[in-house]
Amino acid sequence: MPGWRCAARSWRSAVIQPRLNALHASCFAQEQPLLQPITACFEGYVEQMMRVSSTCLMRADRNRYSVPACAAGQAVSVRLTHRPETWLTRLIEAETTDRQLKSLRYQLKAARFPIHRDLLGIDWAETPLLESVVTQLATAAFMETAHNLILVGGTGTGKTHLATALGVAAIHQSRRVRFFNAVDLVNALEREKTLGKVGNLAKQLCLVDAVILDELGYLPFPASSGALLFHLISQLYEKASLIVTTNLSFGEWVQVFGDA
Repeated sequence: MPGWRCAARSWRSAVIQPRLNALHASCFAQEQPLLQPITACFEGYVEQMMRVSSTCLMRADRNRYSVPACAAGQAVSVRLTHRPETWLTRLIEAETTDRQLKSLRYQLKAARFPIHRDLLGIDWAETPLLESVVTQLATAAFMETAHNLILVGGTGTGKTHLATALGVAAIHQSRRVRFFNAVDLVNALEREKTLGKVGNLAKQLCLVDAVILDELGYLPFPASSGALLFHLISQLYEKASLIVTTNLSFGEWVQVFGDA
C-alpha cells in the first residue's frame, strides 16, 4: 500500500473519527429525550393467560369454549383474534402518538434553545434550589395565568441551564416556548424598527405561552433599545409568561430600561 494511503488512514483514525464519534454522541444526547419505545408487532391477535373451569369450559371474548379434559382447572395461553374496532383503536392510538411526537420535535426546534438542557442534569446536592419548588415550576402551571419567573444570580450559577430546562419541561406539557438572548432580542427589535415593521415580533410572541429572556443586563445597550425592550415586555404582560435570567438586582434594572 502506498505511503500516502497509510498516512491518510492514520490521519482519519486519529483526527476525523474522534470528531465523528463526538458529533454522533452530541446528536444522540439531543434526540434521546424524544425517543419512544417500539410497540410489539401487531399480528392480528393478542395472547392472554386464562384458567379453564373444572367442567372443561373457558370463557373468552364473551363466548364459551370447550377444551380437552386434561386442561381442566389449569391456566392456559389463549390467542384471541382482534376485532376490527380493536384494529381501528390501535391505529388511532399510533397516529395520535406519532402526531404528538412530531409536534414535540417541532416545538423544541422552534423554541431555539442554544443547547438542550433538562432537570435530570441538575445536581441537587450542589445547588441551593429546592427540588420540590423546581419540580412544581416544571409543571408549567404558572403559565396558565401568565405569571413571570425571575432568576437572579452571578455568572456560572446555572440560571440559563434552569431556564432552558423549565422551557423544555413546559414544551413536554404541550406549551409553546421561545428562547432569546437579551442582546439578540434587542437587535431584532432594532431591525424591526428600521424595516418599519414595529409590533410584528410582539404579535408573534403574544401567541406563545412563555418567552425566555436570557442574560438581561450582562451587556449594555443604548437607552432607545432599552425602551423598545420595555415596550415589548409591557405588551406581553398577562398574555405570556416571561422567564428572565439576570445578574442584576431589581434596583439595578434602571441601567437596562432607563426611565422607560
